[in-house]
Amino acid sequence: MERRSRERCPVCQGPTKMVDGKLICRNSLCSFNHQSVECPRCKAVGSAEATSFDDGKFSYSCGECLNKWQET
Repeated sequence: MERRSRERCPVCQGPTKMVDGKLICRNSLCSFNHQSVECPRCKAVGSAEATSFDDGKFSYSCGECLNKWQET
């Protein structure tokens, strides 16, 4: 079995893996994994950037309205 994935992340070019039939980047903070996150304030989808992961929660920052929040 080949150790390196042939598929590369379209955002950071890092390695990917298949989870539940979906391709995800192995870098949990990569914006490719958070494309469908909606900002609770302005409702913008895809503008959220995951800034950290701690105790099972991602911290997000919205690029549109600069809102910051946490989600599991």
